[in-house]
Amino acid sequence: MTTINLMSTAPAKTGNISLCHPQTDGDGRLRVAVVCFAATFYRPLSGTYAAVLSDPPLRKFIWERASSLTIDMNYKRAENAIRNDKNWRLQEFATFLFAAIMVACIALDILPYRALVLWYVIGMFIFFLNSLRTLAAHAYRNPGEHKMEFAEQYLDSINVPGNLFITGLWAPVGLRYHATHHLFMSMPYHNLGKAQRRLMNGLSDNTLYLQTVRKGLWDALRRIWSEASTATR
Repeated sequence: MTTINLMSTAPAKTGNISLCHPQTDGDGRLRVAVVCFAATFYRPLSGTYAAVLSDPPLRKFIWERASSLTIDMNYKRAENAIRNDKNWRLQEFATFLFAAIMVACIALDILPYRALVLWYVIGMFIFFLNSLRTLAAHAYRNPGEHKMEFAEQYLDSINVPGNLFITGLWAPVGLRYHATHHLFMSMPYHNLGKAQRRLMNGLSDNTLYLQTVRKGLWDALRRIWSEASTATR
């Protein structure tokens, strides 16, 4: 018999944002759109600035606001956050060197300017797809200031088993089993699919587990949009 304990009182260690809760401030649909827009345009642009400029206030802004792949636009990295300065300096220098070589090659007509445009467009597409995937990983039904308990964190997470080949392209390395990951934090990602199938077939009552399952990426995003619309009425 397979059992799952959802009564743990251990608080979630990660923060959460609210898009679909009735107490959400403002239009939840607008916040969904802002998340996608910011991840698509703002993040890669910020990375470009970080590679070219070394102004101290800008570096501080990049460190606090634009050095994390987060969908919470209010997130601010703490000043005392763990940071390996040696590796950061190497990464910044390598990024600057790559950007400088690209600009020099374009200036010397070694590469057409279209290469820079193509580089940025590909980057925006990757960030946009990642923002959709990240959005689809949660339901966002809890108020943002609420510290979620274990059961709430699990039920607000999403599984998208989907198609073995197509779903794996936009949600690789087990990312499509996000809710199952919250049940078994230390489980290797390559075993999450097997665990998900065992839970689906082995639970005597899988009603709660089925609440976390979506048919696909479009189904997950459609539900978020619909619930965000309902929450703001």
